[in-house]
Amino acid sequence: MEQGVQTTGTSERTTRAYQHLLEDLRKEILNNRLSLDKPLLPETELAAHYKISRNTVRRALDGLVKEGLLRKVKGIGSFVVPPEERVSETGRNRAQRQVLLLSFSTVSTRELFLTDYNFLPKFNGINRVLLPHGYHLLFAHVGLDWTPPPCLISNDISGIIFYGQLTPEFWKQYIAPHPHVGIQFIDPLLPGNWVKPDYETLGVLAVEYLHSLGHHRIAFVTNEMEMQYSEDRMTGYLRGMKRFGLPVREEYLIAWQRERVNGVLQGEDISSMQDYIPLLRKALHESPEPPSAFICLDDWRALCTIKALETLGLRVPADVSVIGTFNDYQSPYTKLNYHITSFSCRMADVSAEAAECLLEQLAGSSRNCFRTILVRPEFCQGETTAPPRRM
Repeated sequence: MEQGVQTTGTSERTTRAYQHLLEDLRKEILNNRLSLDKPLLPETELAAHYKISRNTVRRALDGLVKEGLLRKVKGIGSFVVPPEERVSETGRNRAQRQVLLLSFSTVSTRELFLTDYNFLPKFNGINRVLLPHGYHLLFAHVGLDWTPPPCLISNDISGIIFYGQLTPEFWKQYIAPHPHVGIQFIDPLLPGNWVKPDYETLGVLAVEYLHSLGHHRIAFVTNEMEMQYSEDRMTGYLRGMKRFGLPVREEYLIAWQRERVNGVLQGEDISSMQDYIPLLRKALHESPEPPSAFICLDDWRALCTIKALETLGLRVPADVSVIGTFNDYQSPYTKLNYHITSFSCRMADVSAEAAECLLEQLAGSSRNCFRTILVRPEFCQGETTAPPRRM
C-alpha cells in the first residue's frame, strides 16, 4: 500500500513537471524568446532542471514537434521552427486549431510589440481561454509594406485576433474571410468584432479622482496625439472636466505627436523627457492658473513628466500630482521605485474577452453578429498623487 502511494505520488509529480516543461517551452517559443539558429538545451540538461526523466523530456519535445513548433535534427538537437513555417504534422486538420495573433507596424515595431509589457498580457489572456479548448496561438507582424504572413495566404488558421490599425483593402482580403476580433483599436467603418479598454471612461475617472482630492486645475499629457487611444483618453478627460465644471485652458492640453521613423513609432528612452520641459514650463509658468495635476497617456509618459517636473524644480506629489495608466496588473516602473498612481487597462482581460468572442464565432453562434466590447479600467493607488498644495 505504502509503495503504491509513493508510486502514484511520483507519477503525479512527473506529470506536473512534464506539463510545466511543455507549457514553458511553448510559451518561450510563441513569445519568440528562443533562438532560431541554436538548438534547445540537451535533453539531459532539461531533465535535470525539471527533475524528470529523459524519456519524459523527449515526450514533451515530440509533442511540440507535432504542434509544428519544433524541428529535430539528428545528431544536433531540437530547433525552433520559424513562425512562417509552422505547419503541424497533422496538416490541415491541425491548422484548424490555430489562432493567429497579428500586429501591425501602424502601431509599433515588431520588437516593441514583443516586449514583456506589451506582449505578455495579450498572450496570457488569449491562451487562458484558447488552450483549454485545444487551440494554439501563432504570432505574425505586418509591416508598412502590407505583406501578409504565409499562414494568411495559405489559410492555415482558424481565426485571427489582431492589434493595430489596418487598411480596408487588407482587412477585406485577409481578415474578413476568417472569424476575427480586433483588440485595443476600433474602426467603426469595418463590420467586425472589437474589444478594447474603455479609454474614455478612464479619462473621466482620472479627472473624478483628482477632483475628489481637491484639484481644480488639471492638465492632460500625451506625445502620441494621432493615436486612437490618445484621442479616446483626451475625450474622456474633456468629458470629466465638463462634468465637474472645471476649466480647460489651452496650455492644459500638453498634446503633440512624436516623430516616426520611416512611418513607424519607435521605442523611447528617458531622454525623451526633454521634449516635455518647454510645454510643461509654459503651462506652469506662463499660465495665470497653472495646473496642480497632470493626467498622462500612460505610466511611461507619467515617468517622463515626473522627470521633467523635477528638472523644473517641482516635487511629485508635494507640489503637483501625476496620474498614468498601464497595461495590466502591475506597472513596469514600480521596479524603478516609481509607484505611480494609475489605472490598469486590464489588457489580459481585454485579450481573454477577445478570445471568448472568437470562440463564439468558431462555434458558429455569432459569426455575423458584430460587437464592440469595452472593458472598464481598474484604479491602482500609488504615491504620485496628493491633495493640492495650499497657495
